[in-house]
Amino acid sequence: MLSDYFLNPYGLWTALALLPLILLYLIRPKPKLERIPSLLFILRDLGRDNTKSFFRNFLKDFLLVLQLLFILFLIAAAAKPYLRVPRTELVEQTVLIIDVSASTQAGHFNTILDRARENLGKENTIILAKGHPEVLGEHLSIRKAENLLDTLEPTDTTTDLTGALQLANQYTGPGTRVVVISDFIPSAGDPDYDTAADALDALGATVVYEPVTSSGDNIGITDLRVGPARSSLWVKNYASRPKSVTLSIAGNEQEVLLAKGETKRVDFDTPTGAAEIRLLEDDALPVDNTVYISTPEKTTVKLLIITNEKEAVEQSKLLIALSVISKNFPTTFEVSYAEPPKLPPLAHDAYLIWNANLDFLLPGHVRSLKESVEEGAAIIFFEQPDLFSLDWQGLLPVEWVNNSEGGRATLIPEQHSLTTDIEFGQIPSHMRVKAAEGTTTIVKTEHDPIVVLGHKGKGSTLYYGIPEASSFTKSPGYPIFWRRAFDLLTHRPSLSTLNLRTGQVVTLTRPTLITTPRGQERTNILALEHEGLYVLPDRTLAANLLSDKEGDLTPPQNLTRTAGETTGEESDLVPRELTNLFLYAALALLFIELLYLKYRGDL
Repeated sequence: MLSDYFLNPYGLWTALALLPLILLYLIRPKPKLERIPSLLFILRDLGRDNTKSFFRNFLKDFLLVLQLLFILFLIAAAAKPYLRVPRTELVEQTVLIIDVSASTQAGHFNTILDRARENLGKENTIILAKGHPEVLGEHLSIRKAENLLDTLEPTDTTTDLTGALQLANQYTGPGTRVVVISDFIPSAGDPDYDTAADALDALGATVVYEPVTSSGDNIGITDLRVGPARSSLWVKNYASRPKSVTLSIAGNEQEVLLAKGETKRVDFDTPTGAAEIRLLEDDALPVDNTVYISTPEKTTVKLLIITNEKEAVEQSKLLIALSVISKNFPTTFEVSYAEPPKLPPLAHDAYLIWNANLDFLLPGHVRSLKESVEEGAAIIFFEQPDLFSLDWQGLLPVEWVNNSEGGRATLIPEQHSLTTDIEFGQIPSHMRVKAAEGTTTIVKTEHDPIVVLGHKGKGSTLYYGIPEASSFTKSPGYPIFWRRAFDLLTHRPSLSTLNLRTGQVVTLTRPTLITTPRGQERTNILALEHEGLYVLPDRTLAANLLSDKEGDLTPPQNLTRTAGETTGEESDLVPRELTNLFLYAALALLFIELLYLKYRGDL
């Protein structure tokens, strides 16, 4: 059947165009042959008399052959010839979503890359599925895509398949083939990645899942909570049988017995500085056997208390709280006193104004305090009746309201890192103030701010309006509040900002040279792609995987859209039209005919 070879068999009727050419060739007058001895002599010298008759006739009719072939190719093009090829060979655009998460380190990452190479199309976009999906390259040729694939390595992050499929939206249109090559462990983002695939279907794309998995027993550290004095981690046994593992914490080893599928909590003393905790276990996924901890190095805060009531300060609950902090946390206080009008050179980390005789504080003293704060120091104002009698040159984070005194009131903490899990109770009285513009209220009564945080240059300011006689000074939260306050005021990094998860991004104010687990790099946008320690000039960050789902290597169940399920659609033989090839061939024959005519001298 002609329809098996041509999409438009009726186009073969154009073969009638050959009839005039054939008739013209048949009825053309034949030249009369005459023998001329001199010409025969010349032809014999040129060796042309040995040419076979058939070849000589072919040279005579070469133009006719070119014309016949030209018309035959045009006739074939009009009939639209085609070949049947697999549907995938007609895909112009391919989007490859490649899993580079931590779970691929279980032994199947190279297989994922091989599958990716097998699915490359004419034009390729590569998206990496990890904690935060990333476009590796857009509209790549096969060679460029293969070069990029050769550079890929697995990360130590979770897997956000839904985010990767959503990212593919902007590269997808009718006829686009989207291939997801993964172990399909959606440990981050929306686990319902099928819905995101349905959205691509609605755009006319074809979404295919290529599952690549590895098997094996795994035991991993799934969570970590770092505290100032005590920390906890959780170890999970993914194996189908009980396991006994050894946990090494800062060089100290302990045995942990786990039932099948059990998750067990292990508590330990928080190490100082940077430390490594490791499961001494040879399992299928080594990446979740190690976690890192970073705590601030032990520091000394130089605190100058400016007061004319030194004895009262020495007996205050604040000094007791500072002593508790020094004994239990890696922050110690070097406390000194200054009694106005005598002030030492101001080169301290923090200044505290407590019942100072403000008549003896001169404008030059205030100016020196302001300059020190603007350079990074902190100043704390305890409430006192004449606090507003002095021009503090913008250091005070509150403003005077009136001379009336607020009565008993319940303290209401705002949502802030200083107040988390702390009860402030009631106060017998308080000063009537209002927060200055650009400051943050930390604790308040129903109508008035009581604790207010402000900033001045590189330093910080704090107004503390809770009287010494309040119940808060006797509560367990009192030293905790002041530990947090001094950490914040002296720019000491918190545990939550030092201990992060892989996949997070840290933004810096300027490009900085950072030592990462994979070497040094200079950047102001630090992506925590790998577990380990990231050493910055002013702090050390610890990045850990900490994912319960990422360590579960169980193969996915009831997975749809796999190559097996789409075989009927993917491997169907569909027509690939060859019309353009025949037209190009006809143009080539036309060009050859012109050259032949030029050679023969007819042009």
